[in-house]
Amino acid sequence: MVWGCFCASGVGRLKIFDKNVNAEEHIDTLEHYYKPSLKDFDIPTEQCILVEDKAPAHNSKKAKNYRAGADIQILEWPGNSPDLNPIENIWSILKTMVALRIKPGAIITVDELWKIVQDEWYLLGKYHTEDLLKPLARSMKNRIAKVLAVNGESIDY
Repeated sequence: MVWGCFCASGVGRLKIFDKNVNAEEHIDTLEHYYKPSLKDFDIPTEQCILVEDKAPAHNSKKAKNYRAGADIQILEWPGNSPDLNPIENIWSILKTMVALRIKPGAIITVDELWKIVQDEWYLLGKYHTEDLLKPLARSMKNRIAKVLAVNGESIDY
């Protein structure tokens, strides 16, 4: 599994998990990947709203306590609206980009795959901030309005 974040200014740091994510692993990710990503963009933590799904590691008491102490705000949203999170659009595009880099029938190692994922992730940030990342980040207001209009049900986005 891979974790990443983005904002209107570009992509943040990327992390690969080789095991299931528990509360401690999630907190480590926030501390060593999310917060440094914000620092890379010179964005104060308290000016951001983190969008997470309702995964048990995200929803744990430990994670909630950590976020409260670290001034990390999260967007409260209905669990049945995974389409609200624009990172899902990014993951879909990234999967396509990675697939295009691997020859059909090729056998590659996990390390080779991770290198391709990293390369494509950073290319997204380098070449697609204006045409992709910025519009996706700015789409949140519209996404939220649409979800509210349908009483928290799923939307097309």
